[in-house]
Amino acid sequence: NYKVYLENKSENMNYKLDDPFETHIKKFLENLDLDSEINDDFRLGYYNMLHMYDIIKGWLMKISIIFPMYNESENVSELFSRIYKTVRNIKSSIEILAINNGSNDNTLIELKKIMNSQKYKNWEINTISFSRNFGYDNALLSGLDHSSGDYIFIMDGDLQDPPEEIPRFLNKIQEGYEIV
Repeated sequence: NYKVYLENKSENMNYKLDDPFETHIKKFLENLDLDSEINDDFRLGYYNMLHMYDIIKGWLMKISIIFPMYNESENVSELFSRIYKTVRNIKSSIEILAINNGSNDNTLIELKKIMNSQKYKNWEINTISFSRNFGYDNALLSGLDHSSGDYIFIMDGDLQDPPEEIPRFLNKIQEGYEIV
C-alpha cells in the first residue's frame, strides 16, 4: 500500500446546495452600510456563517461513477439498482456518467428510462452517446473529461466490476489514500 498525494481534481467546488444560501449572504454583505458600527458586527457574523458554510461543503464530497457501455441493454437496470443499493446511504453527492459507446441495441433507451426514473431523482445522471464504437479507452476518456467529482470510480457496464466494492474504496479514501 502506498499513500499517494494528488491535488483535488476540482478547483472550485460546485455543490448543489451553495446557490441560495451563499448568494443570499453575499448580497446581504454587499448592501451593508460600511460606515455603521452595528453593521460591522452583522458583517462579521455573516462572514463567520459563510466560513462555516464552506467547511460544511467540504464535508460533502462528490462521487463520480463512470462506466462505458457497449450493447449492455440487459445490464443497465441491474447495474443502476446495484449501485443504488450500495451508495444510497453514503452522505455524498452522486454523479453517474454512462457512456454509450455506439451500441446498436437498446442501451441508450434503457439509460434514458433510468435518467427519468424517480428512484434516481437525487442523482446527477448524464449520458454521453457516441455515434459509433470509438473503443473503451476513448469512451472512458470522454467520461473522465466530463466528470466533476472529487473522487472518480471507473467501472465496466457489464457488471465485471461489482458496485458493492465502492464502500471499501471510500474507506481507504477516509484513511487518507487518494488513489485506490
